[in-house]
Amino acid sequence: MKLSDTFFSWSRFANYFKKVLVEDRKRLLQRIITVFGLLMIFSAFISHRSYEHYLAGVKLGFTSEIDPALDGLMPLFVLGLFIGCVLSASFIMEPMNSKTGRIYSLMFPATSFEKYIARWVIYTIGFVVLYYLLFLLVDVIRVGVFSMIYPEIDLIAITRPYAEIAALNDEMPLDFIVSLYFFWQSIFVLGSSLWPKHSFLKTFTAFTILGTAFSALFAGLMTELDRPGYVYRLPLLTEDEWFFIFACCVMLVTFFFWWLAYKRFKEMEVVNRW
Repeated sequence: MKLSDTFFSWSRFANYFKKVLVEDRKRLLQRIITVFGLLMIFSAFISHRSYEHYLAGVKLGFTSEIDPALDGLMPLFVLGLFIGCVLSASFIMEPMNSKTGRIYSLMFPATSFEKYIARWVIYTIGFVVLYYLLFLLVDVIRVGVFSMIYPEIDLIAITRPYAEIAALNDEMPLDFIVSLYFFWQSIFVLGSSLWPKHSFLKTFTAFTILGTAFSALFAGLMTELDRPGYVYRLPLLTEDEWFFIFACCVMLVTFFFWWLAYKRFKEMEVVNRW
């Protein structure tokens, strides 16, 4: 056996990846249906309200060049993406929340890295792809239904959420937005490895406490720096350069959290001591 085979093998990874999809198919299907249903409900509500207001505005002489529902659908997409990503990340170590699950997982013939990466791909990258496809499907249904309900509105069109986010690049660089997304997700990936049972609630509580403490510390530091007579200089950089530096720092912390999650998973024992 090659040395590399003791760390990662595509055949073992593929087998474990398939195993996770097959064994978790019922839970995954239930969650997919839940996300689809919620997107349908909120999308329909937002669209109905938007078109009613638009028609009322037309009578008063107001017009629009874009789909009136876009202003509500984009926040829905972003909010659902960020809420869904942390919930999905919290499910990564779900099978490890019981002694039986830990024994079954630890005894499967695959390395810890392969097991971790397989679940990471499904619940992080897989979620983003699936969420976009679900949102697109919901949007196609929305356009078809509301085009029949409001035939007098010829602005109803399919939204392009990722294109809309990319269009914000002049105000906030896309790499900065992406880094914040993965950072937010990595927190709950780490929390899932620390607390497989009730992961979301425990991680959210811990993050709230630590975030509040850090904010207070940062506010105190800024107060000290702003006291009269204290002079400090910041490097002369453009706004885009500051955003890039901050995005790089955030991604470094993100990779560190993912690494900590992997270390915790690798050292996980049959008897959970946390």
